[in-house]
Amino acid sequence: MRKKAVGIGVSAVDVYLERRKSREYAGRLSKIKNKARAEFKFEYDEAYLLKRKSIPLGPEFPLTKRFFY
Repeated sequence: MRKKAVGIGVSAVDVYLERRKSREYAGRLSKIKNKARAEFKFEYDEAYLLKRKSIPLGPEFPLTKRFFY
């Protein structure tokens, strides 16, 4: 009989922006603990926001905000 792993899972993933010759750390997508339903939060990395050549990851994620729920 195999035992199930309990409480093991991914709670956050690092998000990178891939370009032709480089890869930049853009932020982190985290799962918020909520038993009723799955909720997530994305947070831009502060260093990414301060770079001149940073681009938003999508229209729903403008560089004018740091946190998204």
